[in-house]
Amino acid sequence: MPITPQKSKNGSIVPISTAYTQEYKDACFYAWVTAGQPRGNELIKILPIDENSRVVDKRVFWKWAHEDNWFKRADDINQRVDIIKQEEVIQRRVEMFRRQMEVARTLQDEGLGYILDRGLNSGTEALRAVVEGIRIEQAVTGGADMLTKIANMKDEELLNFISKMQVETGGEVIEGALEDVE
Repeated sequence: MPITPQKSKNGSIVPISTAYTQEYKDACFYAWVTAGQPRGNELIKILPIDENSRVVDKRVFWKWAHEDNWFKRADDINQRVDIIKQEEVIQRRVEMFRRQMEVARTLQDEGLGYILDRGLNSGTEALRAVVEGIRIEQAVTGGADMLTKIANMKDEELLNFISKMQVETGGEVIEGALEDVE
């Protein structure tokens, strides 16, 4: 099937023999990939105009695509884009977990401080804050059975557990290691 001559913006016919530059071919490839690899009339809409005021005929475009292995190149680019997107999602999840850990520790610190200052019988909200902070922390870090152990502790065991979790020195809170309370 013969390729028809192109008309420039001023109406003159541009000879087919005028070759397209490699820069124009590259511009067509990147426009196609950026637009999501459209076909048909959608392809024509996204193709750039060359230095001779022409838009490549779609048959020539597809010839280039096959000859220059544009489908493989586009797949490679799309795979790299997917990897970057995955890394961004992972980074956002890591940031979310960090924020959750900060909230969990704040809840624990506030609740523990209240209980240690006033005793266990005076602050059910403080106790709930500690348990909720631990629940959030275990959900984020995967310590599944710690909350179950705490929920089953008697009052004295819970106070002993709380004492072991937090050691105060000079006004600074130092986290301690968790131990089974018997």
